[in-house]
Amino acid sequence: MTNQGHLRLPAAVRHCCGLIPGDRVLLAADPRRDVLIVHPPAVLDDLLAARHAELLGGDLG
Repeated sequence: MTNQGHLRLPAAVRHCCGLIPGDRVLLAADPRRDVLIVHPPAVLDDLLAARHAELLGGDLG
């Protein structure tokens, strides 16, 4: 963690997720499995759009 409270992700992780410096992400951890998942903004957009379409019916895109 930086002094500003930011988590620095290794370049390999950033490249794998299609992130550029400054992108915000959602981190989800499962300590029992020793797993940390990085959700980039585009993935969150897709997940939310699909969920909203499911809840509201029809295609929102």
